[in-house]
Formats: sequence, C-alpha cells, structure tokens
Amino acid sequence: MFFVKKGAFVKTKSQRLAHLLVSSGALAVRDVENGEEPFLYNSGSCGPLYLDIKGRVGFDRVFEAMARALADVLDEHKVEFDAIAGLMTGGAIPAFRLKQLLSRRQRRAIPFLYVRAEGDPVPQREAIVGMRGNPALSSHMRVLLVDEVVNAAGTTARGTLLLRHAGFRVSDVAAVAHYENSAGNERLKPIGLRIHAVLTVREIVDAALAEKMLTPRLAAQCHDFLTNPTGWSQRHLPASSGNG
Repeated sequence: MFFVKKGAFVKTKSQRLAHLLVSSGALAVRDVENGEEPFLYNSGSCGPLYLDIKGRVGFDRVFEAMARALADVLDEHKVEFDAIAGLMTGGAIPAFRLKQLLSRRQRRAIPFLYVRAEGDPVPQREAIVGMRGNPALSSHMRVLLVDEVVNAAGTTARGTLLLRHAGFRVSDVAAVAHYENSAGNERLKPIGLRIHAVLTVREIVDAALAEKMLTPRLAAQCHDFLTNPTGWSQRHLPASSGNG
C-alpha cells in the first residue's frame, strides 16, 4: 500500500485544501495491478484508493480548512436552506462546524440535526437526531444535507429520503469530496439532489501526483478507476467478498 506523504506544491484555494488532505495522510492508494488487494467500499464495490476525510477531525488545521471551504462553496453557489443535517458518521462533525461558521457569517441561528442512514435501518424517531421537541424546526423547512464524501451515494439517498419522510425539503447536498461516480449520480438523479463539493477525488489524486506524493503509475490506476468505477470494480472485486 502507498500512503501519500508530504511534498511541495500549493496553488489555488482548492489545491491548498487538497495539499492539506494528502499531506495529513487522508489518501491511501494500493497497487492493485501489482497484486495488492483493492479497498472494499460500503456499497459492495471496490477501488484502488481510500479517502479518509472523516479522520481529519483529529487534525485541527485540516479540519478547519475543510469546514471553511465548504462554507465558501455554499456562499458562492448561493445555496438557500433553513437548517443543516449531518450524515452519520463522517458528515456529522463537519456539518456541525459548518453550522457554526454559517450562523456567524449569515447572522442567524441555524438549527442542526444529524441523520443515521448507515447500516441496519433504525426507527424513524431514532434515525433523525435533534428533531424531537425542537421549537426551531418545523415541517417543510429546507434542510441542507452534509456528508464528507459522496461516492456511490447510497447513504446520501437514504438520508435524503429519511428527512423528506419527516416532512423536510431536501434538494442540496454539501460534501468535501465527490468521486463523480456515474452510478452514484444516477442514484441521486431521480430524487433531484444537487451536489456542492469542494473537490473532486480526481483533483486530490492530481494534487498528490503534482507534489510527487504519488507515482505516475499509481496515479494512472486511480484515474482508470475514477473514469469507470463500476467497470473497474467488476474487474477487480475479490471473489471472497461474495460480490464478484
């Protein structure tokens, strides 16, 4: 496995965040073409890279840069919302910091929720935390959903439907990074979600390559995967996973 290490390349705002992410160890790449096992994702698919955005909660400088970059993107895109909901597990803490930043910038109190959409289904009353008895919330409010990464988008879709079932309106999702996975995009299209991401995963890989944190051969494997995640996964999914 290749863990991306520090280099010397810093340019635009998004590239600076990509640099912070990879230099803090957020990107890991496996040499699958040379015999290493691919990463298995929650969706059941696999890939040569893993992006550990949720782990940046332990890196103050990186975490704050992520949250501020998310706030900037939402301001630039003029996204309108009444409340913020973080997707467990990776989106909840960035979403809460985002709520603090935007409450200050916009000079208003923004209600916060978090949504449990991963794993086994839980009762509706337990799936959305922060809603029960909250006078700051009302039905038909516009809720901005926040996750750290959007890949196959299964959790994103489930979180959206849970919030809508509870009476909220959800049309926008904010994320630190987006895989631009065609299968994920197709999953979100019928439910009408707009994604507002700070970075694409391809941009993070390209930043690592430009800083010589990643070899051209490993970067090429990542690009091959990102171009066609479904096809790549079908070719490389280990038989022991039961999904091949």
